[in-house]
Amino acid sequence: MNFRDTIISLINSKREGFYWDFKREPHSNKASLLHDIICLANSITHHNRYLIIGIEDPNNDCQILGLQKNQNNRKTQAEFIDFLRTKKFSNSLRPEIELKTIKIEQKEIDVLIIYHKPFKPYSIMEDYKDQDKIVRANYIYTRIQDTNTPINKSADFNYVELMWKERFGLTIPPAERFKLILLEYKNWHLDLGNKNYGYFKPNPEFKIEFSEPKDGHEPYELNFINPNFHYGDIKLMYHSTIMHESQYIWLDGMRFFTAVPSDGSIELKENRIHYYYLNLMEIDGLLHFLFQEGSVECNSRGMDLNFIYFTNLRPQAVFEEYVIENEEVFWEIEPTFFAKEANEKLKKHHTMGDVVNLENVNRIYQMWKEWYTHNKR
Repeated sequence: MNFRDTIISLINSKREGFYWDFKREPHSNKASLLHDIICLANSITHHNRYLIIGIEDPNNDCQILGLQKNQNNRKTQAEFIDFLRTKKFSNSLRPEIELKTIKIEQKEIDVLIIYHKPFKPYSIMEDYKDQDKIVRANYIYTRIQDTNTPINKSADFNYVELMWKERFGLTIPPAERFKLILLEYKNWHLDLGNKNYGYFKPNPEFKIEFSEPKDGHEPYELNFINPNFHYGDIKLMYHSTIMHESQYIWLDGMRFFTAVPSDGSIELKENRIHYYYLNLMEIDGLLHFLFQEGSVECNSRGMDLNFIYFTNLRPQAVFEEYVIENEEVFWEIEPTFFAKEANEKLKKHHTMGDVVNLENVNRIYQMWKEWYTHNKR
């Protein structure tokens, strides 16, 4: 069932539930909006959650009202993300969201998707007030069946206990639990370059195995003074079962170690540009975080690798949209001396020089740094 059909099915059910809630119009009270989002995010379910705006409540038969283009309090995805970004969530863990607009019966409705992630319970560290509503600091809100925890109360203990069990990986499969424990970089035993294995000290059945390094070439190796490049295979193991397979890279004469980045590209009016990135919400990005002992930087001996990274608050789609909307700014950026030098070497000695332009990789890296700093939580 595709996304649109899923939403239609929920509307046709004529009721609300654990993971979906109807609103006839956008929230006029921001505290109520925050409360609704946290309740859905903390719901005890493995579904993605849906805040469906433009639909009457079940007492009025879930009639499709729709939304107007410039309707009061209607928000874009960027506005929703910024709204959550400015709230002080415990441990800086915020619900991951995405806004989709669909048409049903020629009427637009907004669906705020709150993705299922094993980071419950979400709560805020400071009271947030708007008009007569207050979302309380350190209160745990949730949603049971079709009912939210009242804004002036905390959820019952048994539901909070279930959230923490999920948070600690006691209710999720080992493959998903890896995403949690890779964040605990201080609890891993690793000796990169000397040992071909590592393990999670509290639970040694979670292991990482590394193959022997092999010689290779990638365009980004030229960003460093020493262009020697090596790569190998990574296996994430639970006991003797492979949970995930990936690759690692050694750069700058085996001084910098990380996971292989993903390739991204953006179609601009003048040209398609390529870049390299790590998603810190997925395994490869989390491996980078682990290997760099809690850092997200990508540099060696003062030289930037020009890798960019994304999180749930600064997602890839939003950044690419920002670049497209500011294409003139992109082309006005002056690449660094090192990027120009690396690009000349690439064109002379590497077959990928016909596809990848390291000057453009550096331009997009500089643009990303500005965007990242502006949107920093």
